[in-house]
Amino acid sequence: LLGGNNTIAKPTGLMNATITNDFFVNGASTTTFLRSDTSAAQKLNLKIGRDLIISGSTNANLTAANSIGASTVNITRNFTLTNGKFTGQANINSSGTDSILVGLDFLYNSPTAADYVKCNFGKGPVVFRTTGNFTMLNSGTLAGQGFEGASNSTSNVKIIIGGGFTQSGGRFCGSYNNSNLVATGSLNFSVTGAHTMNAGVFRGIDNRFKSNLGSITYAVNSLVFNGGNFNAFQTVNFTNSNSAFTITNNCTINYASTNDSLLFIGHSVIFPDNNAQVLNLTIGGNLT
Repeated sequence: LLGGNNTIAKPTGLMNATITNDFFVNGASTTTFLRSDTSAAQKLNLKIGRDLIISGSTNANLTAANSIGASTVNITRNFTLTNGKFTGQANINSSGTDSILVGLDFLYNSPTAADYVKCNFGKGPVVFRTTGNFTMLNSGTLAGQGFEGASNSTSNVKIIIGGGFTQSGGRFCGSYNNSNLVATGSLNFSVTGAHTMNAGVFRGIDNRFKSNLGSITYAVNSLVFNGGNFNAFQTVNFTNSNSAFTITNNCTINYASTNDSLLFIGHSVIFPDNNAQVLNLTIGGNLT
């Protein structure tokens, strides 16, 4: 919509885009709101008055920004993906703060493994926030599939869920990296309600390729684990850094099969570094 044509000057202005009602991306298409890799690029503000719904085709592609500047995607009600791909910030050199704000609930329920939601490929701080619930029912479970807060990025990431977080399948990753050139940042993951996991793959930070200085802060009202593969810190911090895991009320663990696992800090070595991240776990209620 703004930029993207290499035959003309790259845009340097602020982009404010407002959609009064719903925004549907429901067919094979590629849409980018702002494209400008010049250092003079300014911020994208995208305001959706009701729902953002991506569906209908795995080739329904929506990118908010591919620019050096910051971006904010503000969805007044619900963000739903049942088919297709969403990227918040696609530019790997972006150092601006990139935020995706959901006024009510987020739902990911796609039968196509290749689909994804990737909030940020850049270097700046990342915020993904819902006022309501975060629900993940179905997605691919391999690397690069499902939901990623930061992808091959040095960004510090905040995931803030105002309701409950429920995962019944698919893959969630707060920060993912598969390059030995990228040192991931820190993750702050908070859920006002219960964090419930019934199946699927949950990773807070997944970086098995390069040791780093990142740490994790994990705070939920309660943790209910009924199955799946949970690993909150699957990387190596090479300094003596403290993690903070706080479960305000009860922590309930109920393995459904021998393949299920729950690890708060779950990686020991990225040669030549040993993991120095210290586990600090507080459970305010019962551990069952």
